[in-house]
Amino acid sequence: MINRTSRFWRQILSAGLVVFLLAFPTLAQEDSDPDSPTPILISEKDSTRALATKIDRSLNDNLAKNRSKAFYADTTILLYVTNLDLTNEEGANSLRVYVEDAKGRKYRFPVLSVEPIQGREWIYALTVRLKDESGFWDKPLLDGDVLVGVSWRGLTSNRVRLGIGKKGGEIKDDAGAIPTPAPIEQAEEAQQAKNTSRLHSGDKRQLSLSNSNGGRSYQP
Repeated sequence: MINRTSRFWRQILSAGLVVFLLAFPTLAQEDSDPDSPTPILISEKDSTRALATKIDRSLNDNLAKNRSKAFYADTTILLYVTNLDLTNEEGANSLRVYVEDAKGRKYRFPVLSVEPIQGREWIYALTVRLKDESGFWDKPLLDGDVLVGVSWRGLTSNRVRLGIGKKGGEIKDDAGAIPTPAPIEQAEEAQQAKNTSRLHSGDKRQLSLSNSNGGRSYQP
């Protein structure tokens, strides 16, 4: 009886630790810029499936023709995100990748690097390893799609589908989810916000900016 009770409380404490490890990094991400844009994970043109490629491949020139395949757990892939305004001090450690599988299990995948795409500097390639870095789950279930989201400065992106082992499965898109294809060019408003941020770096919190409402639209 004592052993059963001990196991029960160990399971409760372990589950609580996982929730803390997943939540704490997001809470710890401080947004020093009140006008930071919300990151957008890029999907295929006509679906909510993530635009993802193998580490040794890059996007085709015709973005609409890119199609994602399924990937195996513990491999390294590239995900693509836009609507970021990274400072010189921000790198891979400024982004978090969170994942949910069809069983409702939560993961955090490590971001190994983040680099703008040459010629499309408004799109960033995230090098991501498909392995839970919290260490609680061994690996995602190899039975289909998971939902993937990115957090930056405490701001959370849309979630897109990513095939682990195979494409498809029981998991449902978030309510209101829509395709977020790669933008052909940087939205004018986002570029103006970036220029303003650079102009007023260091004392931005003391200034009232013309676009202080922070509203930004996604324009593919």
